[in-house]
Amino acid sequence: MPDSSSHSGDDASAPAPGSTASSTSPTSGTTGAAPAAPPLPVPKPQVVRWLIIGIAAIVAGSLWSWRGKTAAQKTVEAPITLITSDREDLACAMGKAVGQYKCQFRAAGQPWPEAPAAKDKLAPYFTTDRQMFLIPGLFEQPALAARYKSEPPTGKPRDQLKRFVARCHLRLVEKVEGFQTRWMSDATFGPGDAAWVAEPQDCKIE
Repeated sequence: MPDSSSHSGDDASAPAPGSTASSTSPTSGTTGAAPAAPPLPVPKPQVVRWLIIGIAAIVAGSLWSWRGKTAAQKTVEAPITLITSDREDLACAMGKAVGQYKCQFRAAGQPWPEAPAAKDKLAPYFTTDRQMFLIPGLFEQPALAARYKSEPPTGKPRDQLKRFVARCHLRLVEKVEGFQTRWMSDATFGPGDAAWVAEPQDCKIE
């Protein structure tokens, strides 16, 4: 008598004759696709900073030049603080002339082979609010020449000379840099800040 148990379930799970079992897996991308382009390089912070500084310097230089050109020939009123010994003590050194005007020295301690005339010799002077000008022949102005004659500084210490103010109209000629200044006849030269070369007019003593 045949066994009553059936093996039909086992037969159903078996592969069909002649077939082969295979496993499939998903692919990660299309075969043969071109590689992605690398990202563009990002400028380093230091490079960006120096670019900004360079652009700012160019803009500032252009503005400086423009302002200088527009201010030239303008006349300003300046109260200049002085003592009579400033005529001999104050001096500047600069290796170029500004029109007919020159400093007494072409470099520190090196006078020009041909000294400028008194009326054309530049010297540094401060106003009462500490603005410096290079002024030619200031003590050639009649009011200052008279003051010098009334209080000659020869043989007197500077601290015994009376300080006074000369109020002058100054005609701006050119703004200059790279010069040196001396504030006493036996002192050394030191660097000066940028300043206007300015012609004196109508000076009056206060």
